[in-house]
Amino acid sequence: MLEERKYKLQELISSKAEELNKAPKGVIRIQKSNGVDQYYIRENPQDKNGKYIPQSQKNLARRIIQRDYDKKVYDAADAELTQLKHYIYRLEKFGITKVYDNFTPKRQKFITPIMKTDMQLIESWKAVKYEGLSFSEDSTEFISNNGVRVRSKAELLISNLIEQKGVLYHYEFPLNLKGFGTVHPDFYCLNLRRRRVIIWEHFGMMDNPDYANSTIAKINAYEKNGYKFGDNFIATFESARFPLSSVMIKCKIEEYLL
Repeated sequence: MLEERKYKLQELISSKAEELNKAPKGVIRIQKSNGVDQYYIRENPQDKNGKYIPQSQKNLARRIIQRDYDKKVYDAADAELTQLKHYIYRLEKFGITKVYDNFTPKRQKFITPIMKTDMQLIESWKAVKYEGLSFSEDSTEFISNNGVRVRSKAELLISNLIEQKGVLYHYEFPLNLKGFGTVHPDFYCLNLRRRRVIIWEHFGMMDNPDYANSTIAKINAYEKNGYKFGDNFIATFESARFPLSSVMIKCKIEEYLL
């Protein structure tokens, strides 16, 4: 939740900064005359009255007042983001999960922690045994830097970049989707910092209509089973016209897995 809030604030700050750059200058003065609001624009601080804005240009007043609102939103979001980053840092440094680490190994063996430490979580993840899908004898071998066999050049690129960042994952880990059956997601990933499992599917034949339709059905099945696109379920796509980009992969890793 904290990370989601952080990303939303970052997006908001970025969009408002762009809008503020394009916004008109000046200050709006509003004066009522004969029961009707009249608008004046002050472009010079020494000009107390400003230039009258006719009804035909009323949109100018709206844009400037909107700019004033956007500036306050920008400032509030920036201040909140600063505080949130500080809180996240302190949480990671001094939070509940770090209490166990402050005890010596001799004392730790007598403690049942309320949640696994990072090291315990890593060890339990690595200890998991599972049976993935088999490979046909004539299929090309694509082996990642950590020795994981995958099915395509695209998956090899993804797996190598994931491993490069030290992210733990299971390749084609069996997962049952109610109403759909057992699936083997390409990358069953662990976001250690957020302590969340993230499903990453790569759909590499989007030119094929049948494949595209089965992709939609699969994504819908994930959604119905609580794997929300852009939350705990992410995907990459490619076609002959739009090949997979390493930049896109790196962005996914940074945003969802670290």
